[in-house]
Amino acid sequence: MNLLYIITGLGIGGAEIVTINIANEMCKRGHKVSLLFLTGNNRLSYLIDKNIIILGGGMKKNLYSLIKMLFLAKRYVSVFHPQVVHSHMFHANIFSRILHAFNHSFALITTEHNKNIGSNVRMFFYRLTDWLSDINTNVSNEATTYFINQNVFSPKKTFTVYNGLALEKFGRNELLGECIRKQYGISSNEFLFLNVGRLTEAKDQINLIEAFSMLYIKYNWVKLLILGEGELRRKLEILIHKYKLNNNVFLAGAHSNVIDYYSAANCFILSSAWEGLPMTIIEAKAASLPIISTMVAQEIVDPAYVVPIRNSIELMRKMEVVVLMSPKQLKYIGEKNKHESTIFDIEAICDKWEYYYNQLAYI
Repeated sequence: MNLLYIITGLGIGGAEIVTINIANEMCKRGHKVSLLFLTGNNRLSYLIDKNIIILGGGMKKNLYSLIKMLFLAKRYVSVFHPQVVHSHMFHANIFSRILHAFNHSFALITTEHNKNIGSNVRMFFYRLTDWLSDINTNVSNEATTYFINQNVFSPKKTFTVYNGLALEKFGRNELLGECIRKQYGISSNEFLFLNVGRLTEAKDQINLIEAFSMLYIKYNWVKLLILGEGELRRKLEILIHKYKLNNNVFLAGAHSNVIDYYSAANCFILSSAWEGLPMTIIEAKAASLPIISTMVAQEIVDPAYVVPIRNSIELMRKMEVVVLMSPKQLKYIGEKNKHESTIFDIEAICDKWEYYYNQLAYI
């Protein structure tokens, strides 16, 4: 089967990794796969199977650029003849629906990766173009239900498909973890929390640092490592300085080897105010880590370790509970999370996608 994936961009992000994981697995299964990205540069080429055809980029925020990219996509579809086009993220989904209006030779699946997509205008455009897709999906039951209840996605053709992950990559490497801890001056008897995500309002690391500052007053041997880059870096640096946490909280920047950092941590912590189905939670589960999360990930995190969003006091209390656990308790929770991660295995997830592709391709 010929499969064309369309995504807004190929910068560093969870949705991008999910799309690449699906494309790689489908290529591995013998399908002919192409990947069209609309904007920016391809920063993830090293993750993409060499047999996948990659094209696109360069679309700007103006009508001329949109029309130009539509003509490029239309020409490519006429050459590649995909049975299924599978788009990911808002701009790519709307783009693909417009493309589908001019070419009905393929079936179209549009996948959203979040519940909060930024504005009511975007919800309006989803609602307006819903008739142009054959199947809609979202990455969590909560987000799927929300889109249906808002009359944005039609209930009869809307489903939940979880993010998929190559689980075999996430075994713990204690030696590697120890090396990373040494880089930041973290000893083996200090407790390390790990947060991974862009430094943005959505990820709400401000709330996390507020919670950590209260925890630090009681336990000065705790550490926090935040992986990611973003527009809030300066605000976070000021906050860290305000609470005199320069030796305990580290803004490590963006890294391509995020997997390695899970081996260094004692607990993963997600502070997001809004998000779809966080890939980092799935990764942390696969890496056998205890997890604390806000309610954005309540669907896949033990409710005993879920706290309200933007509530630094409750977040601190849950962090304290984990810090005071014995190594045996931490290991038990980590192993339980590892076992639960199997439902997100990329092969199982792609079995579901392949089912939908076959249903649509041969109608």
